[in-house]
Amino acid sequence: MQYITVEDGIITGHFCGSKVPEGAIEVPGTFQGHVGMKFAALEDDKATVKPLSKQVAEKILTVPEGWKIGEDDRELLRMDEEELDAAFEKEAYAQPGTESVQMLRKSFDRYGNFALHVPDGFVRMASAQPTEFHTAQADGTWKLNTEKLAKSVRSERDQKLAETDYLLATDYPITAESLEAVKTYRQALRDVPEQASFPEEVTWPEKPQVEKEATA
Repeated sequence: MQYITVEDGIITGHFCGSKVPEGAIEVPGTFQGHVGMKFAALEDDKATVKPLSKQVAEKILTVPEGWKIGEDDRELLRMDEEELDAAFEKEAYAQPGTESVQMLRKSFDRYGNFALHVPDGFVRMASAQPTEFHTAQADGTWKLNTEKLAKSVRSERDQKLAETDYLLATDYPITAESLEAVKTYRQALRDVPEQASFPEEVTWPEKPQVEKEATA
């Protein structure tokens, strides 16, 4: 015969033999339970363990975060990375005073602990980083780094100027009208930093169509 002892709803012992331990409950020889499990997890036959989904439905079991019930309904499995991405929304964490930002969600560490692992010195941000030119603040807000943004816009302006340099070559066959349009365009590019909304908002001048001068 087989017997189990139960304390506070938990199976605390499993015995075999003809002598019945005090307070023990007789179970079939096909008993599938184990010490440490909840007695309520057994079916009425006191031999078969209820499927995990049934235990969840009966509020016997709570599936821990980061885990799922396997296809056989008999074991818990870790979620894979794709499943974790779908189940847990990533949030922005950044190091104050920098543009260094990481989108984090809970994950398993090398010891199997499932938690949110935030790098030292990083704080949770109120939103995702608006642009690469926004600097994290200690209170979780973002502040636009206008100096870096202005440098980037000027670099883009310089690239646009460089793209039309060849049109000013003395031997390039361009009509006088087109040459004047190019010069006007290039001056408008140089004046971009003078715009009232620079560098947050920039209106780029339209690049003119260039006509080549007819050759004999």
